[in-house]
Amino acid sequence: TMTFIAPEVPGLLAALRGRGARLAIATDNMDCFTRVTAPALRLSELFDDVLNSFDLKAMKDDLDAGGRSLFFQDYWLAHGLAPERCVLIDDSLDTLETALRIGLGYRLVTAEQPLVYHLHSLLSAAT
Repeated sequence: TMTFIAPEVPGLLAALRGRGARLAIATDNMDCFTRVTAPALRLSELFDDVLNSFDLKAMKDDLDAGGRSLFFQDYWLAHGLAPERCVLIDDSLDTLETALRIGLGYRLVTAEQPLVYHLHSLLSAAT
């Protein structure tokens, strides 16, 4: 029964993809997200990939002994991406510390600056 936080989210995501952005969901979630939620919401139509901690066997904050992200590193390598050219939109201050350590761009979701705010901001920056 999950739904998008705001009805304009799918349109904003489509606009970002239309401008060449690669979009992935990065979630610390259970197997049901990949098996049930993603297909039910037809997320493959809006996102290029789903990175789920259950599937990756790592959480977004997990780093190896060399300080590399156990969650993101393989994805970045597979797609030729640099962390500093990526942005994580997240609602966890814990994740902010890790993002800063690995050079990942970060936007904190709050009541004052919700997801829609950050998506509009990214669209404005892409023009």
